[in-house]
This record gives sequence, C-alpha cells and structure tokens, in this order.
Amino acid sequence: MIGLTNIEKRFGDNLVLKGVSVSLDEGSVTALVGPSGGGKSTLLRCINLLEIPTSGSLRIGEETLDFHPGVKVPAKDIQRIRLQTGMVFQNFQLFPHRTAIENVMEGLVTVLRWPEPR
Repeated sequence: MIGLTNIEKRFGDNLVLKGVSVSLDEGSVTALVGPSGGGKSTLLRCINLLEIPTSGSLRIGEETLDFHPGVKVPAKDIQRIRLQTGMVFQNFQLFPHRTAIENVMEGLVTVLRWPEPR
C-alpha cells in the first residue's frame, strides 16, 4: 500500500506539489498522467525519497514518514522507505545493453543483493 497525505513540494518559492493525497492498494496498477511540467516526475521522486517532500506524510506498507518544513529527515528513515520502493527512469537513463526486465532488476540485484533469476 502506498499512501500520500497532503504532500507538498517546494523548490524555493515555487510550489510544485500542493496537497496531494492518494491511496494505492498493493498490487494495483495506476497511471499517472498530466501535462509536461505538471509534477508527475516530482511526485514519483517524492515517493521514492529522491526528493524530500516539504510537508505531508508518506506511507509505504506499514512504514510511515512525516515531513515538516525545515526539518531534515534522518538518513535511516529514508533508507527504511527506499528498501520498499523502486523506480526505473525514463528511456534516456536506461542501460541500452540491457533488456527492459534487466533494467528493472538492476537495483534489486545490485543494491539489495537479490539473486539473479536463472
């Protein structure tokens, strides 16, 4: 389960995400659509904590993390969430010598040391 409650993300005075709340059930398939510059990638980066939300809360499975303006999130809390998430970047950042599934598996095999399927 992924839950976002009142997620906001600011870059200086620029408010990119404002009050985003959504609940996604485990195993569900969801499409995130919108115009270029609408905040889709920023939202995904916030879920993976590649960007730290300015405020709100994030729930991944049983783990919850709250964000407050000006309060630094401890690295151990970031790692705890990241162990449960993954992200494959857009086409220009994929490994061209790997298949789609190999690109998806890369983080699991390299970072989490999962065994490669045979």
